This record gives sequence, structure tokens and C-alpha cells, in this order.
Amino acid sequence: MATNDLKAKFEQDIKGATPKGTDTLRGNIRKRGSIPKIGKISKVQLCYFQGRGLAEVSRTALVQAGVEFDDKRYGAKMTDAGFSKPEMDADCAAGKFATNLGRVPVLNVGDTQIGGSKAILRFICKEYGMNGTNNVEAAKIDSLCEIVQDCSDAFGKAEDKDAWFSTEDMAQGKRGLFYYITGLNGLVGADGFAVGGKCSMADCVIYRFFGETADTAGLFGAPRSEPMNSSEKTDAALAKSAPNVAAIVKAFGETANMKAYLANRGEQLF
Repeated sequence: MATNDLKAKFEQDIKGATPKGTDTLRGNIRKRGSIPKIGKISKVQLCYFQGRGLAEVSRTALVQAGVEFDDKRYGAKMTDAGFSKPEMDADCAAGKFATNLGRVPVLNVGDTQIGGSKAILRFICKEYGMNGTNNVEAAKIDSLCEIVQDCSDAFGKAEDKDAWFSTEDMAQGKRGLFYYITGLNGLVGADGFAVGGKCSMADCVIYRFFGETADTAGLFGAPRSEPMNSSEKTDAALAKSAPNVAAIVKAFGETANMKAYLANRGEQLF
């Protein structure tokens, strides 16, 4: 190629023009070198115990997204010798939970396995359209989830649970539920959804912490499970100080998908 031709091609590339044949080349690169997106119709299996724990928020995300999935639940019981879970132990020995270091939950999607409760939830919501329509919405959703986690952590550390529900002190070290839900209320939508006018990961997390209840076998903790140990107090606090959050909890629990799921999920060990 002559010097002038090389110079012209170089200038063309610098200006962002597309030399002849480049589209074909790029197409071949996409076909040969890209990582295929996991198809929406791939078989989905979520493995965990016959209880809510670390998997329930991911189950409800799949339910709300309308994804058909194999809800694999392992039985367990307490014996004189300790915690007994023979089926799970056998599958663990067979390497079925390798991506979570021999623990559950794990999510199987086609030939891909994902381990870890938060990684599973984020994958589900990204894969099935529950993580916002752009990066800004995705960041807002992440932020709301972190605030709910902060609230959960603070409740766990609170020594006086009555004061947790009653105090309106905003000072660091003295904050209770009021501080978290009033702030959260101003950040979420007023239309029954947290972000973007549709169900997202944030709605799943908000419902799980502030709204989900269950009667269980009491394998771990009390047989009756309620938000922060009291649906009555939680509901009253949301109605008074966080109506937007209350609307999200109500809307999430009243979808046809959730009603069907809750009616058929069976006995919960915890």
C-alpha cells in the first residue's frame, strides 16, 4: 500500500470512520468471541433448604419475574446427634454446590451455576428485567437495598426492641426504625414501586424485610415469623411514617404471582 494510502486510512480510522469490510469483521468477532447470554428459556433451579432464610428473596424475584423454576428444597431436622440433612450432604459430596463452597443456596441456569445468596439475587434481577432500565436506576436500586440491609443490621443490634419502634431520635447511636423508614420513604416511588414504575430488586428486598410473614416448624427461632418480630408494630410504623414503603409492601404481596406462590409453597422449616 502506498504511503499516501496508508496515511489516508490512518486518518480515516482516527476520525472514527469505518473502513470497508470492518462491519463484517466485527460481526465475525461477535459470533466467535462473545460470551452468549443465558437464554430466558434455560432450565432454572434454585437449591436451598425447605425454609426461607437466604433463598426466599431470590425465590420471590423469580416468581415476580414470571420465571418457571425448579424450587429444589432440602429437608432437615434436629436429632440427638445434631443437624441432619442427608440428601443435601450427598449432593454436597457429589460437588453440586461447588460454586458456594459446599453451601446453599446455589442457582443453576442451564449449564451455569451461581453460588451465594446476594450474587444469585443480583443475577436474577439483571437477567430478568428487575434491575432498572439504565445504570442510574440500577444504582438507585442497589442503594435502596443497602439501606434496607442497614436497617436490618441496626434492628439486630438494638437491645431495646420497644424503643426501636417508638423513638424518633435522629442522632447517631440513638436511631430506631423511624430514622430508616422516613429516609427510605423519600427515596422510593409513590406509585407502589421502588424505582422506575415497575417491580425491581429493591421491591423484593423491601417486601422480604418489611412485609413477609410465615408460620414455620420453628427449626430456627420462633414458629411464627414476622417482620422485626411484630407485623403489628411494623405495619403501624409504615402507615404512620412511610406510606410509600407500605404501598410497595402491599402491592408486592398482592400480585397474582405472589398469591399463587405463597398459597403453594408448603411447610417452612424456618
